[in-house]
Parts: sequence; C-alpha cells; structure tokens
Amino acid sequence: MSEDITEKTNEDHSSVVAAAVATVASAGIGMAARSALKFAYRKTSGHDAPDPQKLSTPFSKALVWTLLTTVTAGVIELAAYRVVTRLMNKEQSA
Repeated sequence: MSEDITEKTNEDHSSVVAAAVATVASAGIGMAARSALKFAYRKTSGHDAPDPQKLSTPFSKALVWTLLTTVTAGVIELAAYRVVTRLMNKEQSA
C-alpha cells in the first residue's frame, strides 16, 4: 500500500517537473521562433511583420499573423512537453 502511494507521489512530482521544464523550454524556443517568423516575413514580403495591436494594421493581416504565431507557439509547447516527458521517463526507467 505505501509503495503505491510513493509511486503515485513520484509520478505527480515528475509530472510537475516535466511541465515546469517544458514551459521554460517552450518559452525560450518560442521567443526564438517568433524572431525567426518575423525575419522570414520580412525576408519574403520586404515589410515588417504585422503588429496586431496597432489599429492601423488591417484586421485580416492581424488575424492571420496572430493565428500563425499562436499555432507555432502551441506546436512548440507540445513538442517541448513531449520531449521532456520522454527524457524524464527514460531517466526513471534507467
């Protein structure tokens, strides 16, 4: 019985640690990705990336840019969480 509780506590702790590490990793990678997206936009269009917060930016451009950056951030977060979880599971099984 106490082994079950200990195992469950270790799993909960690992999950919290994995989430924290993945969050920090995805934040750092996300900033780099945002810069890369802005660079790619400028390189391909010859203009700065749209600023969704400016009212002078057409709604359609602001919406597309927001969707692009949000989806990119979500994919990065998902990938970071999965990589960290796999690495932590490998460490626990070793």
